[in-house]
Amino acid sequence: LHRIGDALRLQTDNIIISAFMSVALVGMVDNYVLVITTVSGFVNILFYSVMGSLGNVIAIESKEKQYLVFRTYRFLGAWIYGFSTVGYMLLLTPLICLLWGEQFALPVIAIALMLIDYYFKGLRIVLTNYKTAAGIFQEDQYVALIQGVINLIISIVLVQKMGLAGIYIGTVVSGLIANIQKPILIYKKCFSVPVREYFFSSLKYIVTLLISLVICYGAGHAMNLSEGWGGFFFMAFLITIVFNGCFILAFYRKPEFTYLLSILQRMLKQKQKG
Repeated sequence: LHRIGDALRLQTDNIIISAFMSVALVGMVDNYVLVITTVSGFVNILFYSVMGSLGNVIAIESKEKQYLVFRTYRFLGAWIYGFSTVGYMLLLTPLICLLWGEQFALPVIAIALMLIDYYFKGLRIVLTNYKTAAGIFQEDQYVALIQGVINLIISIVLVQKMGLAGIYIGTVVSGLIANIQKPILIYKKCFSVPVREYFFSSLKYIVTLLISLVICYGAGHAMNLSEGWGGFFFMAFLITIVFNGCFILAFYRKPEFTYLLSILQRMLKQKQKG
């Protein structure tokens, strides 16, 4: 049921684009999707690779330790997916123009909606992996199907009024259902902590992302970065410094940051001993 719902939500955009708009536009969208999936594929491997460890933590550790591990896991997800989202926002279209030409660039609002879905989908991967490790399946078995139906309805209605942006509105709205439902279920089944903490910290992650995005965009505009590969790589460097700097300054006192740092330190020590 989960897989069928995911297919209805994630695999129907191109069908709707070709049916209501044009096959040529599908090719333009695929250029963006190719870049995003190529890079995010490496990121996703990191989060899928720790599912066995999550299962061990859930099986043998206390509720407090499980909660700390979960917070650290989602903190890392917000950091990495937030960083890549800001990078895509400012570099994806310039890269498409450099590789294939300006005629293959998509409208800004469609790209923004595509990347909003990418960010929240990354956070859903974190939630889904933890839910899977905890063995929680039946409680939300129909949610994915509901998402798929909502996505189809909204996308088909809005594509006729708003074009490509309407399709991605359907994708974003249907995806946010899981971003709200999954943490409620996880907190209810796994932790004795109010779920409002999850949504409050999520808001702080989004605010940090937006601040770094505005700073990077404003700095790039103020410095009047020239077009071409030189400006592209300089903006990539600027995004790396600004986003990670903002994220560290905002959260370096949080327990999840300290715990993540301790894990990295242990890994480095083990590597040096090896």
